[in-house]
Amino acid sequence: MRNVVLIILFSAFSFLNYAQMPTEEGLATFYSKKFNGRRTSSGEIYRHTKLTAAHPSLPFGTDVLVTNLSNNKSVIVKINDRCSPRKIKIDLSRAAAAKIDMIAAGVQKVRIEVACDSIKSLYLENEMADSAKVGADSLLTSTDSTASVENLFTIQVASVASLKNAKKLADKLNETYGMPSSFRKVKHRKKTLYKVFVGSFANREDAKEPLKALKKTYRTAFIIAN
Repeated sequence: MRNVVLIILFSAFSFLNYAQMPTEEGLATFYSKKFNGRRTSSGEIYRHTKLTAAHPSLPFGTDVLVTNLSNNKSVIVKINDRCSPRKIKIDLSRAAAAKIDMIAAGVQKVRIEVACDSIKSLYLENEMADSAKVGADSLLTSTDSTASVENLFTIQVASVASLKNAKKLADKLNETYGMPSSFRKVKHRKKTLYKVFVGSFANREDAKEPLKALKKTYRTAFIIAN
């Protein structure tokens, strides 16, 4: 009986402790490319392809839900580094920044919530629902893509014949380059093709450096206007 009481008290304390953790709102940035491969404050190596972040005070290993308040897109990241307690509330990895579509902006106002099990479950359900739309949409998004936004430029990397290969390539591009990627279903000479894109840029000039990097592997890549 005593053990049961202790378990109940411990559970209640844990719930209250979590409930007291406030939801934060503030500015988010993301890591510069030069930090890739460097050691974080937790001792882990920073990788721009991982969904991680730096926060002034949350314990290392804490999962948090970060929501871009300009578009309501969210990502769950693990805290494994520290940033100074200034105007910036959180520094995201490039992959995380791409997931909430803030690469082009550089800085965005976000909401930060500690991700309890219910938040994680809801997030995963939404991710699965988004994935289920892939076969039905004419514009198919692999990560969080900004390719459909008007007056932006993107880079077309390839055209492939299968939906599976298009999604696989788009995921690979996002993981490798830390930029949003997408693919679009098109008809060409009575055949179905999937054009694969990466990046979202305010002007053609901004796309030139990423294009150089892409051409080392994808020689036929080129810049297009949306």
